[in-house]
Amino acid sequence: MKRESGIGGDRTALTENRETVFRVVKFAQLIKAMIDTPIFNKDGDLVLSTEKRVRDLEDAAKGIPLPA
Repeated sequence: MKRESGIGGDRTALTENRETVFRVVKFAQLIKAMIDTPIFNKDGDLVLSTEKRVRDLEDAAKGIPLPA
């Protein structure tokens, strides 16, 4: 099977690159969400909702395959 090429280059490579960029962006968004998640309140006590947030982010991260 012949791959289409031209000004846009190889379409298969373009699709793979888009998927890789999508995964990396999603992973970066998860990291940012973790950084923005408060761990302690102003009094230094553990924020109870943090555990649930961490579990939600962990579940989301499992759905993003890392590029090989």
